[in-house]
Amino acid sequence: MNGLDKTVTDRTLKGWLASGPVDRGIGDGLTFVASEASAGRAKASCVLRYRHAGRQREKVLGRYPELTLKDAREQARKDRALLQQGSDPAALKREEALLAQQARDVEHLGEIWLQRHIEPRYKHPQVVRRILDRHVHPRIGKLAVPAVREHHIDDVLTAIVRAGAPTVANDVLHYLFRMFHFAVQAANAESRADAARRERTLDAAGGTKTLAGSGSLPPSPSDGEDTRCSFVTLARASTPTAPLSILSISW
Repeated sequence: MNGLDKTVTDRTLKGWLASGPVDRGIGDGLTFVASEASAGRAKASCVLRYRHAGRQREKVLGRYPELTLKDAREQARKDRALLQQGSDPAALKREEALLAQQARDVEHLGEIWLQRHIEPRYKHPQVVRRILDRHVHPRIGKLAVPAVREHHIDDVLTAIVRAGAPTVANDVLHYLFRMFHFAVQAANAESRADAARRERTLDAAGGTKTLAGSGSLPPSPSDGEDTRCSFVTLARASTPTAPLSILSISW
């Protein structure tokens, strides 16, 4: 199929899931995949299938409906652009995940994030580096990444605000969100790929076992829960498959 099939909508995808197991193309290699068990829970994997260096490859983009159809199409477009440049999107994702998981501490994670996402794209990446070096690394730079909690981020931001620089605090929050979001996404990359592989295995075997935990949402805040615009709250909103404490993950 050439180009994306614009006739496929969220209603289409939900209809496919209601009918049972799915493995259908949406166009340009973007494929909607769900085992019988996943379809029963109205969940699926968005997979990009493509050829690189003469071999058939695939990359799991995320879990539907947490990953929307619109976002899946946009990610597929970006990965197609990488292919046009001769790069293998799945290989780049594995490399990025490995780098993030090898981060010794927050400062090391920041260096990896800067090299991968800031220096290639920002006209003045030294501005971001200078902010991290001045405001973040002195306070939490030597903390192990999984040890970081909301109060650590609050301490960083509070110190900046007390110094009379609330605008800088907003910048720091933005950069920290992106940096830790990168780490969480990298940590989840392999689990998403494993979930998609398990779905295909179940389909082939005719199994109906529940894929426990894959794509599950964290609990919604209770009426009495603090819902301040905190770092963890922001990260939860952007990464719905991550646990409440977004850094309490296996590395």
